[in-house]
Amino acid sequence: MRTRFVADVSRPVPFNVYTLSAPYRVVVDLPAVKVRLPGGGGRGLVEAYSHGATGEGRSRIVIRVSGPVLVERSVMERRRGRTAQLVLDLAETDPATFLDRQRAQMARGAAMWSASTVRAAPVAPSRQGSSKPVIVIDPGHGGFDSGAIAPDRTEEKGLVLAFARALAKRLAAKGRYRVLMTRESDHFVSLDGRRMFAMENHAQLFVSIHADLLPRRYASVRGTTVYTGSRKASDAVARLIAKSENQADILAGAEFHVDEKLRLVPAEMVATSKRVVPAWLDELVMRETKIRSREFAEVLLDHLKPATRLNANPHRFAAFRVLKIPIPAVLIELGYLSNAQDRRHLSSKGWRSKASRAVASAIDRYFNERLFRPPFLPAAVASTGR
Repeated sequence: MRTRFVADVSRPVPFNVYTLSAPYRVVVDLPAVKVRLPGGGGRGLVEAYSHGATGEGRSRIVIRVSGPVLVERSVMERRRGRTAQLVLDLAETDPATFLDRQRAQMARGAAMWSASTVRAAPVAPSRQGSSKPVIVIDPGHGGFDSGAIAPDRTEEKGLVLAFARALAKRLAAKGRYRVLMTRESDHFVSLDGRRMFAMENHAQLFVSIHADLLPRRYASVRGTTVYTGSRKASDAVARLIAKSENQADILAGAEFHVDEKLRLVPAEMVATSKRVVPAWLDELVMRETKIRSREFAEVLLDHLKPATRLNANPHRFAAFRVLKIPIPAVLIELGYLSNAQDRRHLSSKGWRSKASRAVASAIDRYFNERLFRPPFLPAAVASTGR
């Protein structure tokens, strides 16, 4: 079987095409250009596709395919005027041939844009002498990664960004915090990029914002939930949510980088290569931060309870990759897009104002009661390995 994929591009640009497996995808990295994807959804070998920003001046198309494929032809065809078309000819193949072609493709390094275009979010300029606690707010997903999509086509990435902006504005107005966001616009940041951003900016609190979609059998599940990190999930729903969130990089094609020798390596190795610390010390730090994360979660729920509908089991825990940092961290599930009542709340400016005020008040109380204690391992040491 063969399938041709054609996308309209606002101008001819250099690009790089590569393939990934588990699940099988074709990924195209480009400069920041306007792209119009084909309508009508998937067909042939193509199951689904998306496009979005991966950072300043960069964008990406991710094509989910039904199995191993070969990119037999990839070309940027100039059209009338200044526009162009990206044309990919895909052909079905077997896993062994797919792997051989993938290795050869990486070894050639023929294009100027590569999988390494997805990087950590930039470190914010430091403010020497500032004693303000650093709070990092993390709106989930972004760019070509829309996150959950509700039955009415509402996208998680937009809702969580709106809430994060409201919360950041409230905290900044207090004048007592340095407030940073892992993304301030509709672009993609990898999970490791989010974690490294918090660590390199010496954050003292990390708040990740989400609004997931549950399978139909959980349609009655609703309400705000606060998650903390743990190796084992508290229940089936927590396990399901963590699995979904941890796959964000995989589905986006961001879990691989090309190293200096043009070898395909997991992004996890790249992101952690400068943070080599003894295993026992790393375990000690994570154990302490887990305690502090749970302390903050309880304070947060106290303030959220009068402001919004809480989940029947409001404090849950699971192995969220984005929460695996030596910093007190929580993931706030604002609500579930699979529930009609939650969707109405999430889309309401009034609800957003009330709920963000409650979160900001909880953060005030957390620091007022001095629940935060200096970490065992300073962030500078954690990021350099010294």
